[in-house]
Amino acid sequence: MRQNIFLLIEEYLIYPTPQNAEALKELSHLLANKAYDEARLKFPGKKIGGDEYMPILLEHMTVYAQEASNHSTRLIRNSEVSTEDPEFIFRLSKAQRDTIYQLKGSLLNERRRRPDGLIFAFNGFIERRKSQFNYCSDKEALILDLISYLGLKAQRLTEEGHVDVGALLLKARSEVDAIHKSQESEQVKEKQIGDLLNDLKNNPQIKHHRGIKKILTNFLIALTGVGLVYLAATAKSRQSFWYHPQTQIESDIENTEQNLKKAIATPLQ
Repeated sequence: MRQNIFLLIEEYLIYPTPQNAEALKELSHLLANKAYDEARLKFPGKKIGGDEYMPILLEHMTVYAQEASNHSTRLIRNSEVSTEDPEFIFRLSKAQRDTIYQLKGSLLNERRRRPDGLIFAFNGFIERRKSQFNYCSDKEALILDLISYLGLKAQRLTEEGHVDVGALLLKARSEVDAIHKSQESEQVKEKQIGDLLNDLKNNPQIKHHRGIKKILTNFLIALTGVGLVYLAATAKSRQSFWYHPQTQIESDIENTEQNLKKAIATPLQ
């Protein structure tokens, strides 16, 4: 599939690296130029402005959203299209919205690249104004992050030749996605996802992949009742939101919530 701005935004939320930021900015520029070139062909001899190429870019964005919806759990179809909501909605938390907003602002400050691609993606599918769709809760955003992470990591591992582990993560991605979409209560869903992650973390095929174990541990911590609060409260002392397992929290993950309650009383140094 061709490079898709919505899938790249989804990847940026998981891996907000300078490389991914640069890739988003460059793709935004290329998409705007593509619409501009099509407008020149559609209106020969006419000076091309926003009235000519922006409707074309909007049409393209809807196509990109439809393509991405086949691969992403963040893009959902709006069953009742209204003037407030487009055909597709990109699900994310308010904090994640702010992350993309800051990237858009950074691109707007540039002069050499057109920001229109990212502006249309943000304003049309991410920003909520009078929308019937609220931003995700932090807990739902976390689960969406988990689904994204499992899919992206599976793809990278497969490309690196770790086909069996990649297949294992893809299977876990599908199972987490199915749980997330089920009609069970939030408590039941969190328990089911936690059990699934525990099984995955302890799978013999994962034991040599320390990076995967670390991320799974982080998701398990965050899924607990106090985990998200703990990670946020101690992020500054760790210089990272995510916890780097090195204590009993990793070795005894089944008792994570109890361990975290003790840890909150004595923050990491």
